[in-house]
Amino acid sequence: MNSSETLLYIALYARSGAVTMRGEEDKYHWAFLVGPEPGEPGATGTRYHARRYFRNDDGRLLTWWAYEECEISMDPTERIRVRVVIGKVEDMSRLQSLLRSIPVRPDDPGWNCVWWMREAFEVVRTDGRAVSAMLDWQTVRNTATWYAELKTSEHRFDGQAEPGTFDSRRVPTWDLRVSHETVA
Repeated sequence: MNSSETLLYIALYARSGAVTMRGEEDKYHWAFLVGPEPGEPGATGTRYHARRYFRNDDGRLLTWWAYEECEISMDPTERIRVRVVIGKVEDMSRLQSLLRSIPVRPDDPGWNCVWWMREAFEVVRTDGRAVSAMLDWQTVRNTATWYAELKTSEHRFDGQAEPGTFDSRRVPTWDLRVSHETVA
């Protein structure tokens, strides 16, 4: 793969709150990332996701969902757990248009960022022109959650791993296109 390729990732982030989904997908916050291949320090990308906002209004907690698209560093943050490469971006403007078309559904009981992600994933996969090499949702979901749990069990995030075991300057990354870890 040449370094000029733009990739589509699924990113899982640590989140607080109760887990309510049967498959426990909502143990994490889910987002798409678009950016270069792993290993380019200081690289930037774009995050696309449904985000829940909170505000205290005179002692009353107000919450609402909104679509968010923002430029981010591809370097590690405190909350990111893992990234999974799911395809190569073939048409960026088409991908952006598809993702921007996915509504937030705050009135649907149990709706959350995972449901937005699944709907967006299916729209992009079905389109077939914006991104190459997209597998089915079940495979992507299972791989992303398995990989996050693997890195957690290896103590990647809690400081209990032997010094030098992981490069904390890089985000753990699995490339689903080739079923291979590219960054431990």
